[in-house]
Amino acid sequence: MLETLVPAVLSSVSAIFALAAAYFWFRSAEGQPPPPKGYWGQAPETDPFLMAFRRSLQMNRWGAICAGISAAALAGSLFTN
Repeated sequence: MLETLVPAVLSSVSAIFALAAAYFWFRSAEGQPPPPKGYWGQAPETDPFLMAFRRSLQMNRWGAICAGISAAALAGSLFTN
């Protein structure tokens, strides 16, 4: 029973994290970024463009983490057969 349960669980984990990765990557690309403003020196932390850029980076990071977990779970399910 364990021989069939482990690959099924790993395949399910892979599918769930693949969907989560797609969700985060779609969220990182949604909408239009606000137009950048010109600043002397460094942009303030409240700059809308900088905030949107950081949000996109965070969504991409979560998407990459989820894709890595999905790939690892899929590889695990392949090697347990």
